[in-house]
Amino acid sequence: MRRVLVLLCLGLVLPPTAHAATAAPTGRLLVTLKRGAATAPGARGATAHAVAAAAGARPSGFSVPQIRLVTVAPQPGETVGELAHRLRADPRVASVAPERKATLRFQPNDPALVTPEAAKDTVPGTMDADSYFVAGGINTCGQRGTPVPAQAFYNRGAVAERLLYRDFEAIGASPRGRAAPVFAPVSDYYVRYAEEYARAALSMLDMASCVVRADPQRSYGFFRTPRGSAAERGEIAALMPAISGCVARGENIDLSPPIFRAFLAEAAYRAAAGRPEVFRTE
Repeated sequence: MRRVLVLLCLGLVLPPTAHAATAAPTGRLLVTLKRGAATAPGARGATAHAVAAAAGARPSGFSVPQIRLVTVAPQPGETVGELAHRLRADPRVASVAPERKATLRFQPNDPALVTPEAAKDTVPGTMDADSYFVAGGINTCGQRGTPVPAQAFYNRGAVAERLLYRDFEAIGASPRGRAAPVFAPVSDYYVRYAEEYARAALSMLDMASCVVRADPQRSYGFFRTPRGSAAERGEIAALMPAISGCVARGENIDLSPPIFRAFLAEAAYRAAAGRPEVFRTE
């Protein structure tokens, strides 16, 4: 059984960032493979690593094999431009662009940047991302006496658990009432310009969605286990075959139970609502 490792503990706790006034290069490149370079997510990850190796690049940052995106950096002593030239010469590469780091504007003039997001279908990693599920009753979850960490993806997951059992008897069953809306699958363009923590959140949610589709019955029953309990850890172990099959080849993911539970809950609700896809098929 392949052990999986995800370095999300630091990457996902950062606060969401508004649009930038300036965007300085990070010294890394965002490489997108051509559509025919590989088909399955696992094959895409292997192809992306092969392309990086052929160009003498170092895998760096967060990559999203589901949309054929890999982040790379040049070797010590060479420039980003030299590496970009070699990558663009590879027939498997569709595009190469510098990764840029956003800088907050202190006085934004776009009302979209300062007006709270009222919709329930916000994408993880965006401003007020937890409002997607907060409207469904985060206060009710708090009344149960179980502390919920403050990061947005924990809030989304905690309320997703409540809504899942409230709205559906099982994954695949008709909703008892009107299901909460979920965000539409995101595009390649969206991911390319998203912050790294947002790409990490989306990729983790996509992996959890794959687990739910592989074992919907066990995924639905997972949330009957108390948080932090031995039963919860046992259910994660029981889901490990599905988890291993949903991780791109070469990826290592360290499954922290609170993080896994949060993303599995949102993925389970999306699957029950009939929209499990996280990334749009390009």
